[in-house]
Amino acid sequence: EGAVRKAVAARRAGRGSQPAGCATTAMSLSRAAFYRGRDAVTRLEHGGCRVSLANCTAVLRAALERWEWPLGDTAPLTADQRVAVEQGLGPLLAATVTGTSFLKGEERTQAVLGMGTGPARAHLAMVEASRTGEVRARFQPTTAERVAAAVSASSTLHLHWSKVLYGNESPYVSIVALEEKGSRPGRVERLWNHAYKQSEQVPTSVFTRTELNEAGNDVLFCGGIAIQGLVDPRNPSRDPQQAVKALAGQVRKALASRAPLSKLLECNGAEWFNDALGLPSDRFAIMERGEDHTTASAYPIQMFCPCSPKRYALKLASAVANVDELFADEDNLEATCEFCNAKHVVTRELVSLTKKQLNT
Repeated sequence: EGAVRKAVAARRAGRGSQPAGCATTAMSLSRAAFYRGRDAVTRLEHGGCRVSLANCTAVLRAALERWEWPLGDTAPLTADQRVAVEQGLGPLLAATVTGTSFLKGEERTQAVLGMGTGPARAHLAMVEASRTGEVRARFQPTTAERVAAAVSASSTLHLHWSKVLYGNESPYVSIVALEEKGSRPGRVERLWNHAYKQSEQVPTSVFTRTELNEAGNDVLFCGGIAIQGLVDPRNPSRDPQQAVKALAGQVRKALASRAPLSKLLECNGAEWFNDALGLPSDRFAIMERGEDHTTASAYPIQMFCPCSPKRYALKLASAVANVDELFADEDNLEATCEFCNAKHVVTRELVSLTKKQLNT
């Protein structure tokens, strides 16, 4: 944890450090440095697979702060809150972001984590991510106890997974349930692997890691890897499932020994992958500006929600016939976003003006 804490401090101070095993070559210029330790997704292809690596540390911290979890307070998170973040919310975020990276343009994914079956099924948390790098999440602290129970016990865990894709009039939706006996860590990770197998029918292996500090009041790291098999029409004999199995085995071994995911706090994704698999340090490098070819690509991710007073004013103006009746004796109304918990003040004047614009 000490090494991770130093990396977090360096990142916050704007002094990205470079550890042993993550050396860059003379060919690695500004973009390699820009993505080192930053919240970002790196994509590359290796061994008949496409690979997505994500560092979501600052996004997870921002989401928890937005939903008013007690980060940074003298009182640490409760035991249930810690389990909820490390085994539930963090893995949900990392897996959603890595999966979304396989989309294109402005396509986006929404993943809702739930527990139970039938009418009693409860939605516990939601992450929405776009291929452009915008992420928002609904992580209500009031659900911490239920999230902790869902990821720790043998209850039915389910994933409501929808994707907005080009050319589709409505979102592609799948609901996948995972039933297990006993209690083992990593249920959300296994749920995502099960979802890819049942719904996508594309060989995929997902790894995630979320760590809080010892005091339980700050996020040290959140990230993930998704490995997906590719069909090569030039080599029909190659089995994508075997390719994923082989590469996932190498990554699993590296994660357990010399290349924990938390090194993404100091390396960019290409550097981490080179080090983890024992490849030459220049085997994968992030494309520089002006290059017409690349061995790896990257894009930043951030906590972002398009909610605003103007958007709420438009909704209110469209829904009510009389603005004065809506506001009664008040000049302002407070609206809270259901997706990110941001609070906005919507004025009578703004709604009235929007109503006039709609009527003209």
